[in-house]
Amino acid sequence: GVKSVLGGENSGSVFRFTLPIKNEVNINAAEREGKSRSQISEEDSAEAASEAITACLPEDENSDDELDDRDSLPGSHKSISLRSRLSISESVTVMSIDDNLVNHLVLENVLAPRGIKMVQCMSGAEALERLNETEIIPDIVLLDMMMPEQGGIDVCKQLRTKYPCHFLPIIMVSARHNDHDVVLGLEAGCNDYITKPVRSAELNARINVQLRLRDLWRGEIEQLEKK
Repeated sequence: GVKSVLGGENSGSVFRFTLPIKNEVNINAAEREGKSRSQISEEDSAEAASEAITACLPEDENSDDELDDRDSLPGSHKSISLRSRLSISESVTVMSIDDNLVNHLVLENVLAPRGIKMVQCMSGAEALERLNETEIIPDIVLLDMMMPEQGGIDVCKQLRTKYPCHFLPIIMVSARHNDHDVVLGLEAGCNDYITKPVRSAELNARINVQLRLRDLWRGEIEQLEKK
């Protein structure tokens, strides 16, 4: 508060006062608490999204006993049991289609620590060419929506002419998060839509759910073909 005032007629005034010193320890503690709450909120959101989608799966397929008894399902390059899909493992190959190298590196930093193999394509044309030249099909595709020459919507439509959604899951990745763009992506044939900046926990959860759904669909198709 103000301690004293010095001055006189036809002269300026001098005010003397004191200010309290902020407690640096309390500030740092508050900042840490805020950061911790933010991290917890992000993880909870991703977990909730994964649980909500998983809850839509048939109950009989969620049974641990049936997961253990089900035979291995054919993967893109090796047979992978359904149980192994309950957590992302080193057996998974992800194709990233994006014209920006930085975006590839961001995804690699998120997925590489989990042992996931990355195949990077700088354009839709490169991705289509690679898929035509090799017998090894990725387990899932992360497709950027906004690319020059050929956008993600067109690339997705081309992929769907050869690979149905139950065979090759596609997650559209975009900085656009309005309803119109989400609908465009889904109508083009993508299985899911995620917005940038990509959050590690959410991306891993969405990939995991899509791979599990894919294996469930393959299992049902195999059962129908046997009848």
